[in-house]
Amino acid sequence: MKKISLFLTVLAMMFSLNVVAQSNDVKGSEDYPLIQRFPGSDLEFYKVFKWQEYNVPLVKLSYDEGIGRYFPHMLKTEGRLIRYQYTTPAENNPAYVYKTLLDNLQKNGFTILVKGKGIEGIGSNSEDFCNYYYDSKRTGQFGLKYYPRGEDTHCFIVARKPGTEKNVYTVIYISGFSDKTLITQDVMEANREDILSAQNIDQTLAAYGHITIYSILFDPGSAEIKPESEQTLKVIADYLNANPGKKFVIVGHTDNTGDFDANVTLSKQRAQAVMQALTSKYSVNPAQLRAYGDGPTSPVATNATDNGKAQNRRVEFVEL
Repeated sequence: MKKISLFLTVLAMMFSLNVVAQSNDVKGSEDYPLIQRFPGSDLEFYKVFKWQEYNVPLVKLSYDEGIGRYFPHMLKTEGRLIRYQYTTPAENNPAYVYKTLLDNLQKNGFTILVKGKGIEGIGSNSEDFCNYYYDSKRTGQFGLKYYPRGEDTHCFIVARKPGTEKNVYTVIYISGFSDKTLITQDVMEANREDILSAQNIDQTLAAYGHITIYSILFDPGSAEIKPESEQTLKVIADYLNANPGKKFVIVGHTDNTGDFDANVTLSKQRAQAVMQALTSKYSVNPAQLRAYGDGPTSPVATNATDNGKAQNRRVEFVEL
């Protein structure tokens, strides 16, 4: 009986502490469900846009004498955008927050696209970075409680989590001050059509070395391409025909449902079907393509849930 009473007391204390931790958050705000906040931080700015355009950095900041600071490669996306600003005590310095958030993102299935600490890792001091990235022409229009320019111990993270209908990108800037550490975080739920448009394929390849595609569809257990895949195939074919010097391996992926060997065979058959459609219907040069089946061996999410399995069923174009 004493053990039960002690457990209930501890549980009540934990609940009380959680309420206190959330009580300083701006009214009506909530964390993004796929991203764990830095422990003990307060959410002091929160704004949701049902639709926005947003340029996601794919490499670290560069400098050119003619144009100043700039990101050489940015991915133009559009979709639902959320801006957050969290604060945490200054004893949680930017490097510590950076390491914690990196670990949490990777544990939650995000791929880190860009990361850096300090002037060397980011490509500029905090003043130049913020004057470029948080000015009104780029992201300053989305609002801020605190202008994030701080000490030059600043840190930067760009990460991506693929999905069946959208890709989630997060851009996080961590800046230090004498009284606090500030975490400015944007989350973009990007429409997949933008990512697969011809104008963005070069940028996608520059960032990842491959294109992950969920909109080439098959019935379960079948390698026959469904008619609703035609628009995606056309976009890819237009790109390949406009870039005859580029070569790719088409890689089929499955979830882990059913027999392993059967999934490997099915994944290769699907890759071959895509190759056949591109070369026969859209006149892509066969010398640009090879087909390969990876089956369930390279998951991007857990196979323990239906959503995770849906993310693992995909076709990728890997540049050679």
